[in-house]
Amino acid sequence: MLGNELLDFLPERLFDVHIHVFNTPPERLPEKDFRRKFRGRFSAADYFRFVESAIPGRQFAVNSFGMPEKGVDRDAADAFTGDSVDCARVFGLALTSPLDTPEKLETRMRRHRLCGFKPYPDLVPGKAVPEVELRDMLTEAQLELADRHGWIVLLHLPRKLRLPDPLNREQLTGWLRRYPRITFIVAHLGRSYFLKGIEGELERYAPYPNVFFDTAMINNDRVLEYAFRRFPRERLLFGTDAPISMLLGKALEINDQYLYLMGEDYAVGTSLDGRKAPIRFTTFFAEQLAGCRTAALAVRLSSSEKENFFYGNSSRLLREASRWLD
Repeated sequence: MLGNELLDFLPERLFDVHIHVFNTPPERLPEKDFRRKFRGRFSAADYFRFVESAIPGRQFAVNSFGMPEKGVDRDAADAFTGDSVDCARVFGLALTSPLDTPEKLETRMRRHRLCGFKPYPDLVPGKAVPEVELRDMLTEAQLELADRHGWIVLLHLPRKLRLPDPLNREQLTGWLRRYPRITFIVAHLGRSYFLKGIEGELERYAPYPNVFFDTAMINNDRVLEYAFRRFPRERLLFGTDAPISMLLGKALEINDQYLYLMGEDYAVGTSLDGRKAPIRFTTFFAEQLAGCRTAALAVRLSSSEKENFFYGNSSRLLREASRWLD
């Protein structure tokens, strides 16, 4: 359970716009893969059990999708996502590769009641991940389909510089202009785990009403405060990257870089084993909430703004994107 400071701060409802679900036999996973902690299986129901224990007495909703890794069976991953989708408390996105035809995608999404795409650099065939561009991740036909239905596209920015990358900026703003009915959600505040990664960049997207940013795995209260001050608050979305965020650890800013200091024996991104340090770890999940509290107090977030950040903004988006299924 979280401490009283956090419990008193959090609203009655929380909508986590960024969680992964998966069902992978543990024997297929690398030794340090975090999914081993969950015996290779994590569903929306597992998420609810965790958060209802950590934050009792609240109502929860989620947006979920599979693990976008090389070689993933997208059909099977979307089917597992869809098993929990009810378009009320649980929503879902399709893992999407440029190899998917619009016809196949639409059929798969209707079958599993999904309301958008989750592309990823690792799902682009024939190109090294560091060389992948945004325009490689989705085809024009896929984007036109999403625009026609008013779907969500949740983007994990490619390329080393992420949000400040000039090519990312050019291609993303081009999509924002060309596909006004798509709701683009940029994950992890554009991978801005340290302040320099977001300074002077987030504001560029404020004029585009169809772009939102989620806060998944952002532990840095300075980054969160910057977002609250410099970007329309109605387009900032609470997310956690669960169940990765359920691991013990803390994301650190070090000399305009970031590092995951791990409190248990798993490897996540750029990480370092911190178990020999004389400190007591909590979860990334708790560290994110603490960062949100510090930032919200610094900018004097109103009670209605807090409610919208944690629940209302995401609830409106996902419900609207699911209307195509009616």
